Amino acid sequence: MIFSYIPSWGQTKSVTYEELYDEPYEINKLFMKLQPVIAEVGSANMYVGFGLEAEYYHESLLNIKADFRRAYGGPFDLMQNLSARNNIQQVNGISTSTHSSMAGEIIGTYHIKDWEKDTETKMILYRSSYRRGNKWKSKVPDHIKVPSKVRKIYGARLGPYFQSGGIDVGTAMRKQGIESINVLREGVDAQPLSSDSTMYTNQSAFGFALGGSLTWIKNFAIKPTRTYSSTASDMIISVYADMLITPWTNIENLSYDGNEYDLSPIKHNKFGFRLGADGKFNREFGWGYGIEIGMRPQVSKQMFYTAVKLSIPIFSTNLNHEVEAFSK
Repeated sequence: MIFSYIPSWGQTKSVTYEELYDEPYEINKLFMKLQPVIAEVGSANMYVGFGLEAEYYHESLLNIKADFRRAYGGPFDLMQNLSARNNIQQVNGISTSTHSSMAGEIIGTYHIKDWEKDTETKMILYRSSYRRGNKWKSKVPDHIKVPSKVRKIYGARLGPYFQSGGIDVGTAMRKQGIESINVLREGVDAQPLSSDSTMYTNQSAFGFALGGSLTWIKNFAIKPTRTYSSTASDMIISVYADMLITPWTNIENLSYDGNEYDLSPIKHNKFGFRLGADGKFNREFGWGYGIEIGMRPQVSKQMFYTAVKLSIPIFSTNLNHEVEAFSK
């Protein structure tokens, strides 16, 4: 097949190429991701951490994703860092400390509609000679548009999730208009703690995510003639929207001078939502990304969050006792 492209210097040339494969349904079944960098910024906390993720595709019926992420701790987790410094300095005599932020989920996606259609993909043309003299960095790459197939999936998502981490109790009280908290046991001679006090504790939530997704899958490669190298377009990109429902929530009470203080007046929302996108790619190695933004069910008026994830490397297998790179 012969296709024309317009190179960077404006002349039209023709490139003949051989299609090596174009099979969006012939992807590996199991993907395993290492995520050395996960960053989250929200109204309740900020942290940088790591994660692990696995995703299994069962033909055209469904796929299941399980992931776990956790803050590196110490200076990489704002609430844990502030809590530790507060305890070291023995401010207010409050002994309650916070643990590292963490979260996990197992989400199954049922393929409501899974089909294939024709499309066109822009392919970058690359020569091995570009490596010499930094030509690749300074050159506008030539390209061709190649007819290809794309697999699309409309999915319905459902699964359990949990999240936990530290919160600033004083900030939560002030935002909710709570002036003070009282000791838990009646008859104890102890003064209420004011919202102006420096206080930190742990909050956690367990619930379900329910939503929908749209996925695009390409898996093809061509081998141009002339002196160009073979090039491929192997990708799986998904966008999703979920409602978050958390029937089980908890805010740990505070310990102060041997007394336990009741934090039940602090409201904890049980409903939220999120929007996100995930991508997996392969060239010389597998890598991927994740972006998420939403209102997480947790302490009221501190629900907003946004998170980014970098996955590198990504391993995959057909479960035939062979582990290989991302593409087939």
